[in-house]
Amino acid sequence: MYCKNYQRQEKHKEESFDFLSYSFQPRSKRSNFGDINKTYIVFAAAISSKAKTGIRDAIKVILLPRWSQQTMEGFAKILNPKIRGWVNYYTRFNRQELLHVFCYLNERIRKWIKNKYKLASKKHVLEKYKTIQTEQPALFYHWRLGIKS
Repeated sequence: MYCKNYQRQEKHKEESFDFLSYSFQPRSKRSNFGDINKTYIVFAAAISSKAKTGIRDAIKVILLPRWSQQTMEGFAKILNPKIRGWVNYYTRFNRQELLHVFCYLNERIRKWIKNKYKLASKKHVLEKYKTIQTEQPALFYHWRLGIKS
């Protein structure tokens, strides 16, 4: 395995691998010293694409937009332990990679709101979504982490 980074610039056939649902590969990283806008390449870990797909599939199975009999609290009760586990496991390295997956969950929540309350426009769906978030900011675990959009 060739661990390409800012010091090793050669091209090789194998520059990445997956292990324990993490993908180890060259990634760009913003500099912590001097010029903040400067980026460089490091060999680092983050959640793998397969793991992201698995999380999205698990969310899709649980949060069905057409299941309007279920309450938002019911979905939260089922999803929160899973979300907490995913966050605890996958945010060890490159936290932002996992947190983007929860934008998909927010999209599914908005689809459920659209079907539950029979809202036709995106504007009304977003208003209802924001209302729920302000009334119950800790309903979903990822909302507590600031992933609300």
